[in-house]
Amino acid sequence: MHSPPPRGLSAKQAMAMSSNGSETHSEVDYTISDVGSLNARGSRLVQLFERRRAAAERALGPAMDLPPPRARLPYPRPPTPPGAETDAWRGAASRMERPAVLRLLNAMQDRLEREETRRKKVEARAEARRPVLRPGDKSWSLASLSLHEQALARAAAKNLGVWPKGAAGCRAPEREHALPKRRVLDRPMSASPAPMATD
Repeated sequence: MHSPPPRGLSAKQAMAMSSNGSETHSEVDYTISDVGSLNARGSRLVQLFERRRAAAERALGPAMDLPPPRARLPYPRPPTPPGAETDAWRGAASRMERPAVLRLLNAMQDRLEREETRRKKVEARAEARRPVLRPGDKSWSLASLSLHEQALARAAAKNLGVWPKGAAGCRAPEREHALPKRRVLDRPMSASPAPMATD
């Protein structure tokens, strides 16, 4: 039978005594202090760097709840002005001088006309590039085709290559290995008789 451990011992020491049977057991501390990091933390340059980094982190604000960098956030809705400002805007618009209002309206009208002429030029350029459809021609749009013809067009597009035939980069068709053709003589066979066997 084991005797109870003496009073005043810690649990580790009591366990060591009960397992080994000896009264004392010395534990070895295997942790080694990192002298290099302790010396570096005491350096003035490292302390200056850590202070600057902490100041930069404080200036940037908290690092949580930030959107991912590739997500585009919608533009915030402009705040609706209170009623007092609405009345001030209405009063300023009513007190505006007539020549200033006319200048503003004329400038807006000129800008609208410039944008319309620019739009018409771009549409005319795009129309010139588009092939002309005659009354008997089919539309180039897939939406105008029937479902069956749409499926045929999509299947043909999948099976055909990217480049048109004869374009640079188009792969040449693979040739099948056929039997060699017989040589055709350009003179009659009777002109050169075959040698006769002699006795």
